[in-house]
Amino acid sequence: MNPALFDPPITGVYILMATFNGERYLRAQLDSIRGQSLCDWVLLVRDDGSTDQSTRIVRDYAARDPRIRLISDTFGHLGPVRCFACLLQLAYDQGARYVACSDQDDIWLPEKLADACSALIALEARDGESVPTLVHSDLEVVDARLLPISPSFMHFERINDPASPPLPVVVVQNHVVGCTLTANRALLALALPVPPDVRMHDWWLALCAKAAGTVHFLPKVSVKYRQHGSNTLGVAGFQGIYHVFSATWWARLVKRPRLHHDTLVQSGHLMARMAERGSAGQALAAEHLWRCMTTPRGVQRVRMAYRAGLRGQNSVTSGFFYGFLVLGHGRHVRQLR
Repeated sequence: MNPALFDPPITGVYILMATFNGERYLRAQLDSIRGQSLCDWVLLVRDDGSTDQSTRIVRDYAARDPRIRLISDTFGHLGPVRCFACLLQLAYDQGARYVACSDQDDIWLPEKLADACSALIALEARDGESVPTLVHSDLEVVDARLLPISPSFMHFERINDPASPPLPVVVVQNHVVGCTLTANRALLALALPVPPDVRMHDWWLALCAKAAGTVHFLPKVSVKYRQHGSNTLGVAGFQGIYHVFSATWWARLVKRPRLHHDTLVQSGHLMARMAERGSAGQALAAEHLWRCMTTPRGVQRVRMAYRAGLRGQNSVTSGFFYGFLVLGHGRHVRQLR
């Protein structure tokens, strides 16, 4: 059966969490959510086929706290993008005003949700509730025992402009970490349904908000971002350039064309979504990306990308991007023509 709707529906803040074999750290994350200074929320949890005690842990918490609800459906294992897409759609159908995405293994600081919602309320008062709006923040990178790795994820990843990167940068490199994002209902209306083949749901939401609304960065840490070796996605670090030449170099070089392929797919979806809404001009950077990456000659691709302002958030990411334009075009792009 499909996820059941709640009666009466909740129309406030929805926190969305996808779990998958997360029993080791799940209790700590649930405790941090329950410890938020803003208490008016509902947490929707969808398990993606865990074989450990994750669902039992969520049920135990739900029995003690009616704000926590485990979703039941017959969709099976979906993976993180489609799992969060399902949760986002369910929250929207329930009338959610705001949604916040959560990982299963982090720690939320007590003011995380209150700060994000306060920012959204202020932005909606300024711009109107009909403007798609996304708020995100910095994170502290920690290890499995919560010992510090870096006080700032943005600094660690060399994201030079987390506050206001232009759309040509956002189409090349995501700067919004999903576990910090909070979005308003207008953004959900634009972004849903989430295309099943986008790179990640947070990147898709950031693209939609940047193209048609507002992306606002809170320059403070709101989450302890736990890195433990089993993360679905995690930090790469500026040091990642070294690993290209280490034991994992081949896997990274093989994955790099796939990343650019997915980036191009997302740009195509953004162009289509903006066109559907009668705002095709707002996706101009995505159109530039599409045109330059599907141009046959490498030098011409580079020239077009440079003129359009397409680049990463730092010199390493930009180097990989332009190197791909010259050398790594290949089948990943040809098959999309």
